[in-house]
Amino acid sequence: MFDRSAVTVLLLAGCNQIYGLDDTKLRPLEAGVGVDLDLDGIPDDFDACLAPMRDADDDLDVDMILAANDPCPFDADSSGDTDGDKLHDVCDPFPTTLGDRQRCYMSFGSTDLNTRLWKARETTNDWSSREGELYSKTVGTISGLVSTIDLAPGVQTTLDAIVTLNNGATLGPYAFRLWARAADTFDNKELGCELSGDAMSIRIAVVRGNDMDVSGGSTTAFLTFPKSMPVRIRMTQASSGTGMDVRCVFSWDTIEGRVKAHIAEMPPGRVAFGTENLQTSISALAIYERDTIEPLP
Repeated sequence: MFDRSAVTVLLLAGCNQIYGLDDTKLRPLEAGVGVDLDLDGIPDDFDACLAPMRDADDDLDVDMILAANDPCPFDADSSGDTDGDKLHDVCDPFPTTLGDRQRCYMSFGSTDLNTRLWKARETTNDWSSREGELYSKTVGTISGLVSTIDLAPGVQTTLDAIVTLNNGATLGPYAFRLWARAADTFDNKELGCELSGDAMSIRIAVVRGNDMDVSGGSTTAFLTFPKSMPVRIRMTQASSGTGMDVRCVFSWDTIEGRVKAHIAEMPPGRVAFGTENLQTSISALAIYERDTIEPLP
């Protein structure tokens, strides 16, 4: 389990907040050929991870290993590596099968780079960037944020995100979604994980589009939606025959829920976030990949 206190510090430490600067609106600029926005010596056209160098100085899990060298940036427990692929079991998407690798880690440390990598979907424009977080401020609307990060076709991908959810003054219901297959404009074929609920119950599901449950979902009554606390969302997706297999895992405190599904169509492939009736802060994202497709347990 990740260190909640560390996440909270990260959320509150934005430079713009400290110095009273205006938030940076997410209005992406096009990267040209040969541009190296994150200054890592790799042109953007060939860079699998556009993240500023300051992200490498993070130690989100407070394990004395900086993110640049930490195979599990959200987990301090590094006691085991059963399959020997240099990812500790605690964060390895497939801990007993060799072949997983971390493609990218970002904690949104550069507002300049954030504006180039992330943009509001269609008419939703309430997403902004501060040093150390992407966030939405508006309660009562459906809002989406899509990245320019393409997911490799034919590669098994796991997205691992840390978010803080706050329903503000609304009574619900409310929802948060992590899309692993999204487009610049809304598409009912896109694929994601959804955590939704209110003061009386929560529900997790694999969804297509904004709210089409394709997994059967899982609802827990008398469990309050986890507002105002860090939630970890892990979404694993892979090509399978003519479609896509998906597994969603949500965890906060000692609670964990998971669900999986198979869909017959192959939607677009971008990383995206979405909220409904929520103020949301996304403080970190890690992407893991493997070339050999493994069945989802």
